[in-house]
Amino acid sequence: MFEIDTSNPTKLTRIGSPVRTNQYPVSVTASLKNKLVCVANAGTPTGLSCASFSPRSGIRKMDHLRPYFTPNTMPSSGTFNLVGGTFFSNDGNAVFTTIMGNGTTFKGFLSAYPVTNAAVSYKQTTSTPAGSAILYGATTIPNTSEILAADFGGGGAIIMDVNSQLQGITKFITHVPGQIASCWAEISSETGSGYITDPANNSTYEIDIQTGALLSRLSGTEGALDFKPGGGFLYVTSVGNTTQTPNNTIIGPAVLVLDIRGGKGSIQKYQSFTPDGMTAFAQGMAIFPTSSS
Repeated sequence: MFEIDTSNPTKLTRIGSPVRTNQYPVSVTASLKNKLVCVANAGTPTGLSCASFSPRSGIRKMDHLRPYFTPNTMPSSGTFNLVGGTFFSNDGNAVFTTIMGNGTTFKGFLSAYPVTNAAVSYKQTTSTPAGSAILYGATTIPNTSEILAADFGGGGAIIMDVNSQLQGITKFITHVPGQIASCWAEISSETGSGYITDPANNSTYEIDIQTGALLSRLSGTEGALDFKPGGGFLYVTSVGNTTQTPNNTIIGPAVLVLDIRGGKGSIQKYQSFTPDGMTAFAQGMAIFPTSSS
């Protein structure tokens, strides 16, 4: 856990000591309401570990693993049968994790563990929304009980409504022509749209979260992985692409800045830059909130 200097956001100061989770931690989420941090682990077994945190002492000891029960191997390998992303519900009363299937023998599911009085239950609810196959990146839709998830086995994206039993019920499936590996999903408060990145065909898609309709596609976002909306922009981790670009042009890793200030359907490239030390192994993206973002 790190403290961010408000006057110098690139200055990070560690709070407390590092804590051990299980094998292969792949996704982390935190709840300010519950003062909890949870980590999804992709080892054997896969599962969720959680701990309380404070701004003074950092993260406390992780609790016992809550298993996902996936057909995973050790070490984790391949593209399928893996743990996707973990995140809290909008009200902080549940922790969700997308579990990737393989589209055939194992379709994957949405895992949900309820949270009561700042404690995460050990009773898991699982559901496989109709039409889903390989759920991966996902995010809650603000002011609703709905989730937008990337699903590169089911068509591109899915919007599901979570019922009182914490089961994901399919509301819309967005079929994205030409999608190969739709992986990450976010919602922009600037446009009210959902966005999906596909690093395999170098595209970013815009989705109407009210209807599930595909609104736009921006090509040329090479190797776009995780991203975050901030104000009128999307900030994208791009690992580049050395084989699928026009004329075999080599494009290295970079942070892509996409402009969405024009509203729905307006997405376009704005800037690309490579921070010192960034490599093709870069994965996540986070932005430091400010009054203007």
